[in-house]
Amino acid sequence: MGFCAIVYSPLFIDGSRLKMESAAANHIVVEFLIFIKLKLYNFGGNDILLECERERLIMDIMLNRLFIYLPYLQQELGQDDYQGKLDYLQHTMAQFHILVSQMLSISEIGGAPVVLTDDPQLAFYCVSQQIPCCIVLDSGSRDASLPSGVYCVESLEDIDGEYLERIYRRTKGIPWNIVETEHLLIREIIPEDVPRLYELYSDDSITKYMDNLYSDPEQELSYTRDYIQNIYGFYGYGMWIITLKDTGVVIGRAGLEYKEGYDGLELGFMLGAEYQHHGYAYEACSTILEYGREWLGQDAFRAIVHKENLPSRHLCERLGFQLSESFAEVEKDFVEYRLG
Repeated sequence: MGFCAIVYSPLFIDGSRLKMESAAANHIVVEFLIFIKLKLYNFGGNDILLECERERLIMDIMLNRLFIYLPYLQQELGQDDYQGKLDYLQHTMAQFHILVSQMLSISEIGGAPVVLTDDPQLAFYCVSQQIPCCIVLDSGSRDASLPSGVYCVESLEDIDGEYLERIYRRTKGIPWNIVETEHLLIREIIPEDVPRLYELYSDDSITKYMDNLYSDPEQELSYTRDYIQNIYGFYGYGMWIITLKDTGVVIGRAGLEYKEGYDGLELGFMLGAEYQHHGYAYEACSTILEYGREWLGQDAFRAIVHKENLPSRHLCERLGFQLSESFAEVEKDFVEYRLG
């Protein structure tokens, strides 16, 4: 059955960032789309859902808004008493604050929606209009031509509130918040961060052991924009920005990158001189490694460090890395540490 769900991520309702109130709320889209597809046509009996399910789903849907568009609804329900079945369905869904319709006008939908669909043509339209979109692959769409860069999932179970938020952010050019620690927020870079990076890199101790930024700020800005589009957009990870959580001040950057010829991910890090020796580097990097394991499915990491950069070498050892004896890929002044 073809479907389109216009989903309002809980984190963006009315432009305000709301916290998820329960783990179940993370799966609001999964619950309701499975509900629609598997239980939609049980028109006998009193209630489609058990009372305990009803209470939980009502609690969850209050954090969200959902619009279900079913273009083939009439074919699915059949001609026999179609209007009665449609009225029953719409009334039932209204109890959960869900609007069900055969008519769809995306341009009239306000707020911050993410479109879930199994229709490649609708996905092409969404991409052309910069409407956040994700295709749920089925037998029809799996082999079809799909728009470049569109998000795809094999199963509705792969979708949760955080995933919806990231689809919305990527499409609208809003940086992803990657992880938070006790003192830090690690997020994606934005072009507006570049002037601050020049301030941090102006200290000679920073560029003593690593490459400097481009001498031309416009060239660095161009590189940053390309990095956001091509690296974040393709891999979903990369080098990120480290900020103090309380103030939002940028104090450095760290992240994970793919390097050709290595099966794992490479850890990179840089912390402004005045923010060193406060434990921030360990706090950021240990959390990033855990993110790599839990969210990126990686268990092998490496770090390339200048052999005279003792603070960075000590950090690698504290993180559990071990010095590699078989590394000959870069200049002789650098050493490789491996973890996992």
